Amino acid sequence: INTRWQILFDRSSYSGKTLVPAGEFINVKLAWKLMRQLQDPLMLCTGFLPPWCADLAGSCHFLFPLECREFFTSCTAFGISRALHSMQQRVQGSSVSDRPTEVRIGRIQREKIRVSRARVLPSAIRALELYASHRSMLEVEYYGEAGTGLGPTLEFYTLVSQELQSAKLGLWRDSWGTSAQGGDADMDTPAPKAADPNDGLGQAPVQTGYIRGFHHICVARCTNCTTITFPRCETHTCMLTKRMSDSVAQCHRCEVQFEGGGTCEHCKTEGSLSLEWWMLSDEEAAYLHAAFPSGQSAIDHILLQCPECKSVNFPGTEQSLIINRGGQMTSMSGRVMHEQDYRAVTRHVTHSCSNLPLTKVPVRLQCEECAIVARLVGGTPEAEEGTDEVSTAGESDRYVQAPFGLFPAPIMESTSAPVLQHFRFLGRLIGKALLDQRNLDLPLSPAIFKFMVGQELTFQDLGTVDPQLYKTLIKMKDLVDERKANSSADLKLDGCALEDLCLDLTMPGYSHLELVPGGKDIPVTGDNLEEYIDLVARTTLVDGVEKQFSAFQAGFDEVFPMRHLQVYSPQELELHIRGDIEDWDVDTLRASIKPDHGFRDTSMPIIWLMNTMASMDRLQRRLFMRFVTGSPTLPRGGLKRLNPRLTVVRKEAEAPLKPDDYLPSVMTCANYLKLPVSVHPLQYHAGPNPRLTSVCNRSIPLRVH
Repeated sequence: INTRWQILFDRSSYSGKTLVPAGEFINVKLAWKLMRQLQDPLMLCTGFLPPWCADLAGSCHFLFPLECREFFTSCTAFGISRALHSMQQRVQGSSVSDRPTEVRIGRIQREKIRVSRARVLPSAIRALELYASHRSMLEVEYYGEAGTGLGPTLEFYTLVSQELQSAKLGLWRDSWGTSAQGGDADMDTPAPKAADPNDGLGQAPVQTGYIRGFHHICVARCTNCTTITFPRCETHTCMLTKRMSDSVAQCHRCEVQFEGGGTCEHCKTEGSLSLEWWMLSDEEAAYLHAAFPSGQSAIDHILLQCPECKSVNFPGTEQSLIINRGGQMTSMSGRVMHEQDYRAVTRHVTHSCSNLPLTKVPVRLQCEECAIVARLVGGTPEAEEGTDEVSTAGESDRYVQAPFGLFPAPIMESTSAPVLQHFRFLGRLIGKALLDQRNLDLPLSPAIFKFMVGQELTFQDLGTVDPQLYKTLIKMKDLVDERKANSSADLKLDGCALEDLCLDLTMPGYSHLELVPGGKDIPVTGDNLEEYIDLVARTTLVDGVEKQFSAFQAGFDEVFPMRHLQVYSPQELELHIRGDIEDWDVDTLRASIKPDHGFRDTSMPIIWLMNTMASMDRLQRRLFMRFVTGSPTLPRGGLKRLNPRLTVVRKEAEAPLKPDDYLPSVMTCANYLKLPVSVHPLQYHAGPNPRLTSVCNRSIPLRVH
């Protein structure tokens, strides 16, 4: 009743506020007893905790403080190794003496994955398909970048969170999109201006990197005789790498183009040349020429291509390429080779493609073309991240407008498969983030957190999903009551007759979704108004999102069972997933920042930094935290709970440069902020500093370790 008292009042919006502080219900003796049970290593290893522990923590979580429930979750949901690790951390934190000789068990294993920054969402989907069920901790690094560890990993979760808010995925209710779909005007919020998510933070600018040793080249393949030719620019002695469209390739330095659909020079078949794009490595280009059978001008071959990253492998032995004989890969000695034999030695653009079944592509190779490839590959530019997509320069990606939080849009059968795949991935992502204690910059609706902790969604939750729709349905309920009291009453909604609204039994904002079969041809009248209200509410909260929630839970359960989240309230779970939001003052910053390596608490740059941070608004704080840590959000508990602690060190100038020639830089893996010491006292003025602001906004090229 304390947390859901407004449900008792049918006409009031449910805000989730409590009447009595949650601390009033905590039972200190029960909490102490539960902690004693959790500190028994034998019980943790065997999993034989007394039944009352899980029963009380799940059904009456308000009896225990949050810290106690967090420890309970880490000990019961995350596996034995993490349970022992949590127990050791707790013992070490409460111990007053250092014992360096103490034996530590239950160490958490770490697994590194490498992803493409420009294709971060597909890379993340593939990575979590492989590693979601692993108890190890994920660490992320990017192709073409040297950094690894905590900073790149936090940035990975931030980038993926932003990609999931793209409107083109069709996952979420969209205030902009629903209004554009021809929904009922009185039920839709006005269409806001399209903008990036996260209060103006938006998507990080793509930092183009090169994939070393790989070239994204255009290849012309005849669909009739399978002969391969490599379009090239003789002027600049390189292969064509600039993708203009699906059928046009161009030189990266001039306007030399090659267009598919032409006539094959070998079989003379008109319109048979198909344009393909390969990821060709330097090693494969050299091997293709060196291993071409001597004395032959052309051979029938079967190349192997990764279906994900499009990297190619020309199978063969040390002496010669294999021959295509009746669809079988056969060596020159007559030995039949198999695709599985080459999976381990195929070099991929991304590790997430490892051990994938390779696609067998029959081709006819010419000795002259293979020699040309070996000669031109040195002058061909290396592949840029994201070049496997058609160039979309000038096209801006629009993000979902969800001012009240992201909530699944009612699903369509025609788009259900990709949508459900993304929700399954979202479940894996949130589960892995909770397991590894990483924050997600994903503004989910409070209704989703209620679902995650096992609470049923009610009509009042519609007020947190779509307040405008909720208010309209409340007014309609008043009309229903009025009709029941007086059957001849004229029903008017905001002064307009119900029949004049031209409503039908379709979903507001989604006119293509019928609430009942043939609903677009059934008008809403006083007789079926109550049915209409119930159908809209049920479709929004239950029927229209049931499949998405099921896919989400299935993905989450791959990491650990979602039932373990029942020990939290929705508000507490949101803090664990999204992190904390706090206002900074000088006292808070003084207790949270560690000056080191040339700085003390009384150093002028430290005082200036704390004054600058204290004057930041919410957007500036998010930009600053993203610059320093890789994530715009703080852990639960605020800046003082940041681990490692935010450390500010002095940045020394190297001759002939001066300190004023430097910008602040960071080491995100250690939460290190390096400040150059200015020789001008006016540099340390109150208020935002343009040099710090510029690097936080990334409007000036900056150095990030």
